[in-house]
Amino acid sequence: MLWTEAPSFGRDGGHTLRIGDQVLWIFGDTFTPSGLLSSTAAWSRLSDPQNLIESIDGTGLPLQFLPYTSVEIEFNNDHVDVPDCCSLRAGCAADQPYCNCPANTDCAERIALWPGDGVATGDDSGRVYYEKFVIGAAPYDFRRVGVGLADVQAGARTAVRELDSDGSPRLIFGANDPGFARGLAVQEDLRRFYLYASVNRHQCAVDVLVGRVEATALTQRSSYEFWDGSGWQPALDRAAPILEQIPGGLGSVTWNTYLERYLSGWSDLCTGGRTFVLRTAARPEGPWSGPLTVDLGSVGASRDAYYGLLHPEFGSGRSLLLSFFQPVEDVYGQIRVARLRLD
Repeated sequence: MLWTEAPSFGRDGGHTLRIGDQVLWIFGDTFTPSGLLSSTAAWSRLSDPQNLIESIDGTGLPLQFLPYTSVEIEFNNDHVDVPDCCSLRAGCAADQPYCNCPANTDCAERIALWPGDGVATGDDSGRVYYEKFVIGAAPYDFRRVGVGLADVQAGARTAVRELDSDGSPRLIFGANDPGFARGLAVQEDLRRFYLYASVNRHQCAVDVLVGRVEATALTQRSSYEFWDGSGWQPALDRAAPILEQIPGGLGSVTWNTYLERYLSGWSDLCTGGRTFVLRTAARPEGPWSGPLTVDLGSVGASRDAYYGLLHPEFGSGRSLLLSFFQPVEDVYGQIRVARLRLD
């Protein structure tokens, strides 16, 4: 089962969140004939995950779902044209991609707001996490600014970001904190929400941390706790990895009613593109099992496919819905979905 986007767009991501009888799909970078958007969204029914209804503007293009502040818009407008030296890589070390530029040259191209997971806060409302990055001209020059929250109403055209009184984004985690933006999208105990972050990256190998917070206190940084290897405590600097040096990270985490265990699923370039990795655990903090790999080549995934996720809103038992991003040409691509049956 595949869902192909409109031919004028390419976009990745595809986090989902059930709000009432609807499911919100939030995408990451979205390429349109009029330019790049860093987040768009659409809604579907539980019974029909492939039939998406998205908000569009007067020209038929999708809307930016996580809206920019006026300061962020000004930043992006001021960085449309970066100095030519920012794109010269010859002779530059991997950790110094701008060595051909004079000192203090600004090679930033834009601010990006990339979506994470979320939790329903009522019958017709929810909250989603997002990561704010400054994107440079060099490949994979992603500088995290922090993690924030946005409020969503069922069927809404755009989200409403949590802001401070001066209009600046209210960040739960800062630039020097792990990127806790992916979490336990569906679980039996809705009282708590669990968040995961990848740290200590060495090429494709990463460690994984986990935190938790009461679902009613997502906006209160002091309410978060982190697993230190033996228990939960509030000091982030005492958090201990629940997985060490695994390729890509943990990915999406759900409660699976068939296995009666927590189930994670993820695929990206680090797992091999077409290789979707599953792990299980009796508790959100683990211990987590070794990897079980699924080859997605039969449903069109290639070695450069990435962003594989589970979508428990459309089945959390023996039959699972998963999605992945398949590049097609240049920056364009498709988000494809498939059914996976557990044996």
